[in-house]
Amino acid sequence: MSQNLRKTNIHIIKNYAQKIKTITDLCLKPINWHNDSVAEKISALNDGIVFTKSNESALPFLFSDICENDGERKQAIVYSFGHYEVARKVKSGCNSAGFFSLANIESSITADARHARNLGYQLASEVFASMMAIESLDIFIVGADRIFISDRKGYSRRYTEEFWNAFVSSINCSRNQNRIFLYCGAENEEVTRYLLSLSTHIISADLVDDAMDIQITRK
Repeated sequence: MSQNLRKTNIHIIKNYAQKIKTITDLCLKPINWHNDSVAEKISALNDGIVFTKSNESALPFLFSDICENDGERKQAIVYSFGHYEVARKVKSGCNSAGFFSLANIESSITADARHARNLGYQLASEVFASMMAIESLDIFIVGADRIFISDRKGYSRRYTEEFWNAFVSSINCSRNQNRIFLYCGAENEEVTRYLLSLSTHIISADLVDDAMDIQITRK
């Protein structure tokens, strides 16, 4: 994986005090936000796989901005086992987004690589079917590093890569103008590294003292 990352000229400090209070008080109900949005900068990314480096408190604000300011696109939120609360907050800021829960997939034993690929194809198909679209989608995956495949000996790097490769190829970001936003927790560093290697861009977001500090890096 290349460590040579080239920063774009986007570096935004945005005041989030009003939005933080509203989201906290109203259980993360979406609000109107009329200031220049980070999402307007991100919208220049027509397609790609975006790896999100963020603390959990910043994630709902970042993703809700993207939802609110990209009305031409449809959104889907996929979350893994143990990440419901964070995903629920993201959903509250993306009111019309589809909401998908993955079962504890890593506890399932996969017999071979073909089965692992089929699971990746199946996830993409379910997203397409529920959203009734295959183009101009924003797919937010919360807890992506918890989505991995096991064989009889435990975690399988090979099967996990087969799964993710199948999912990404089905979404076909460049052809269909789709974007995948990946958020990893602290479950599996190896999966995190692999997803980072698949990504085309990195967004770093941090919420400190009611301000959002965001940087966009192109790999």
